[in-house]
Amino acid sequence: MLDEFAQKFGLKFHEIRVRRRLTIEQVRGGLEASTVSRFERGQTMLSTTNLIALLHAAGMSATEFFNIVGAIRPTAIERLMDEVQLADRRQDAAILVRAMHYLLGNTEGTLPAQILALVVNSDITRIKVPDYHFSGADQDQIEDYLKEQPAWFKLEYFIFNQAIPSLTPEMNDRLYRDMVRSYAAIQLPEYTELVGSSLAKLAVVWLLNGDWNKTYQMINDAKQFIVGSGNVLITYRAQLIELAANYLDSRDEKYLAEVKSMLAFFRTVDAEIYQADRNWLRLLHIPVD
Repeated sequence: MLDEFAQKFGLKFHEIRVRRRLTIEQVRGGLEASTVSRFERGQTMLSTTNLIALLHAAGMSATEFFNIVGAIRPTAIERLMDEVQLADRRQDAAILVRAMHYLLGNTEGTLPAQILALVVNSDITRIKVPDYHFSGADQDQIEDYLKEQPAWFKLEYFIFNQAIPSLTPEMNDRLYRDMVRSYAAIQLPEYTELVGSSLAKLAVVWLLNGDWNKTYQMINDAKQFIVGSGNVLITYRAQLIELAANYLDSRDEKYLAEVKSMLAFFRTVDAEIYQADRNWLRLLHIPVD
C-alpha cells in the first residue's frame, strides 16, 4: 500500500498536467502511458529520476513540486539545530539542556548524535566557563568526523559552527579550510548562512588571540556570505564583532560609541541576546557600562 505522500505526488502531478493542458503522451518520455496514468491515480510510485523527468516535461522544478506537496519539512534534528543555535546566542541553558536530553534519548547513539551531544554540552559549559575548550580526545573526535566526510552538508556545517568557540585556534584553522573547500563544491542558501555565521565566530577566535589580520579577514569574508541572507541576528553579530575589533585595535572612542549604540538598539529586539553580548564584550575588556 502506498503511503500518503506517494498518493499525493501522483494526484498533484495530474492536477499540474491538466492545468497546463498537457497530455500524458507529451510528458511521459520513456515511460509507458499506463504507468503515468497509474501514478496520477495514486496507484503506483515512480523513481526519483522518472518523477523529475515528468516534472521537467511539465515545466516545473522538483523543488517547487516538493514544496507544493509538503514533502519538504524540517526533520527533528533540523528543528533541534535551529533551537540550539538561538539558545546558544541567548545563553539559554534550560533549552540547551533539553536539547541534550533529546539527543541522548532519541538518536540511538549514532556517531552524528554523539558529535552533536559534544558540541551542545560545550555550549552549556561555556555559559559558566566562557573560555572552555574541548579535551584533546573530544576535539580529535570532532575533527575525525568532519574530515572523513567527502563533503559537508547542513549537519556538518552546524557542528563546526557550534564547536568553533571550544576548539583550539589551530583546529579551527584546519577545519575552516575544509569548510571553504566543501562550500565551493556544493553551494546552497541554507549552507551560506551557516558559513557566514561560522566566519563571524572565527573572527572572534582570532580577535581573542590578538591576530588582527585574521580577524579582519574573517569579518570581510563573513560579510560576503551574510549580505542578502536576511538573517538579522547574524548580520547584527558580524557588525558588532567588527566594531569591537575596530575599537580594540585603535581605542578610538567613536567605535566604542557605535558599539554602545548597537547594543542599546538590540536590547529592544532581544533582551537575552543583548545580555549575552554585553557579557561577551566585558570579557574583551570593552567598557560598555
